Formats: sequence, C-alpha cells, structure tokens
Amino acid sequence: MSARKKHQPPRRLFKQDRPSPVSVVSIANSKMFGQESMSDVLRDFAEPYLPMANCETELRSLFNLAILGWNAALLPEKQRQASIETYFKATLRGAPEDELAKAWKFVKELIQRKETLFAANKRAFVSVSLSNNGSKFQLHVKSAF
Repeated sequence: MSARKKHQPPRRLFKQDRPSPVSVVSIANSKMFGQESMSDVLRDFAEPYLPMANCETELRSLFNLAILGWNAALLPEKQRQASIETYFKATLRGAPEDELAKAWKFVKELIQRKETLFAANKRAFVSVSLSNNGSKFQLHVKSAF
C-alpha cells in the first residue's frame, strides 16, 4: 500500500484534491504546571494528517477524530467499540456503509499511532477548540490527568 493511501480518512470528512492552506500553532499553557502541553501533543499526534484539512471545518473534524482515536486508545479494548460507535452515530448519521468502514479504519490507525508513538502519555482529551488569527489557527485543548 502506498504511503499516500495509508493516511487517508474518509473523503466525506476531508476533500483531498487540493493543497492544504491551513497552518496550526498550539497554545501551550500546561507547561506552567510542569506538564507537557497537550495542545502540542495533539498537534504532533495529528501532524501527518494536517495536509488533508483544507479549511477550518475539515481541521476541526480532523482534531475531533484524533481525539476520538487517542481517547479510545486509553480505554480497555472491550469499551473502545462502544465509544467509537457512539461518536459515529452522532456525527456520521446516514453515511454510506463504505464511508463508515473508512472512518473505522482511520480511527483504528489513530489508535495504533497513539499506542505506538504516544504510549507513555495517559492523559485524556476533554475538548478542543480552534481560533483563527488570520494567518494561522490556534489550537486550545482541555485535558484530564
């Protein structure tokens, strides 16, 4: 399988036929508590997929899926499916079966990425927001210990 295909989420979530005009910077405020900035962690976790997001809506979708994959990886395997299904029922309602299958595959890839490259980090994401300062999006993250 080619490297390009490896990092392809469902087309419904991201249009992949144009170069990405978005740029993301993280806002690091947890460093004051002696902890790694979870904004930086989320940006690094999602970094291979950022070029797929071509607008603010797609960027938000990407970060929401990244959080879903990250937090699912923190759950026991038996609870992961229910967590992912709940999210998909709320966000991909009415999607064709092939789109759902691609979404599942993408989230499983994110889970594997979390377990492989970020295994030591056991913090969970609570929420994410983006603000647009004109030239870059600022990433704001809430997390739990």
